[in-house]
Amino acid sequence: MKIDMFKVIVVGNSDAAKAEFIKQVTRPHFHAGHASTLGADFSITEYQAGEREVHLYVWDLNGHPSFSSLRRYYLQGADIHAIVVDAGDPEDAGRAAGYLAEALGADPGAKVVLIAASGGLAAGRSATAKSVDELAAQLGIEAAFAVGASGEGYLDAIRGILSRADPSIDVSGLKAKA
Repeated sequence: MKIDMFKVIVVGNSDAAKAEFIKQVTRPHFHAGHASTLGADFSITEYQAGEREVHLYVWDLNGHPSFSSLRRYYLQGADIHAIVVDAGDPEDAGRAAGYLAEALGADPGAKVVLIAASGGLAAGRSATAKSVDELAAQLGIEAAFAVGASGEGYLDAIRGILSRADPSIDVSGLKAKA
């Protein structure tokens, strides 16, 4: 059986529900005591995509500006950069632009996806597919996904990450391995 391995960088403001996104991506490997990321955190998760086994090496990077010098070392060699934002927060749009510039600075051909995680949205705001697509278009990012606090949209986001990393992977029957 062929095993595909991908380095996935996840970066975003702590208020954008980045930990919830990581939890959904790495389930059942996520540990319940996950606290705010101090610099970088790492996890591995496995999926089955047809006859192929896919391993995601997920690097959760702190989005705070004080960690920008540390982030650049982790960004190198990434297969996918997932920028997690609160699409309803105008400041997050600016931060996303900064994260995108960092990713492209480390790798001008970087493959980037935008994730709007509604679990991090402040009261009264919600991420719609339209708002996420508008932000992605504003940033020049081709792939964008809106995900919810109760888990909706995560599998589509994971499929999007994998299809951007390697378009030859059939993600239609994607299943998490236990």
